[in-house]
Amino acid sequence: GQAVITAAMDATRLGHASLLPAALVHDAAVGYLTGPQRTKDIASWRDAALTWATQELRGALRALQPVPPPSGTGVAGYQVADYLDQHGRRTRQDQLGPPSLWDALTAHAASARDLTRLGRAARDRGLHRHAAVLWTTAATLGNTGAARELIGHLRQISPDDTTRAAHWAAGHARLDDPRAVAGLLGELRAAGTSDAVTTLLARDPVGHARLDDLWAFALLLGELRAAGASDAVTALLA
Repeated sequence: GQAVITAAMDATRLGHASLLPAALVHDAAVGYLTGPQRTKDIASWRDAALTWATQELRGALRALQPVPPPSGTGVAGYQVADYLDQHGRRTRQDQLGPPSLWDALTAHAASARDLTRLGRAARDRGLHRHAAVLWTTAATLGNTGAARELIGHLRQISPDDTTRAAHWAAGHARLDDPRAVAGLLGELRAAGTSDAVTTLLARDPVGHARLDDLWAFALLLGELRAAGASDAVTALLA
């Protein structure tokens, strides 16, 4: 039960802001156990550990709070109590977390925003493979900022993989966020992937862009000019 709680605290601290799936905390908790504890099959303690972690203490206080789905009954996921979240951020800020935690996060995190934050946390801790996987998943879910993070990351640590990733990102990234598109264009140009820049421009980022943020508009305008896309600049100004 303590392993489940600690895993949930670390997942939240590192950027998983959405409800925590039971499978995530179960899988992550394995790395917080001692060697003798890991000799027991997870099925023998999984349900009991989660029950212990969610039991009420002193009235309605719980370490992990079960949260129902928007409609109907059941448990959609779990939330770390505020006091434990604050405690974990203060006392465990220098803790990397075991490999089981990062494997569980890459396997079960489902929010593009969570995945993007977790990717940054992985990168900052030198977990380059996990960072790349987390950002790739976030990009497939529509987060263009994650695609930019991925290209910039690969450009620094694995240049040989950058070209393939750049072409994939240029062909699949969402184009409705001008700030994120500008950032991606900048990374593609910095990586020297002119073909990927051409692919992205051919998808008409101007036609998809929301123009309710003037600063983002300016960033996109600058990147289009830097990319030599004069027709796109004219269209955007019009």
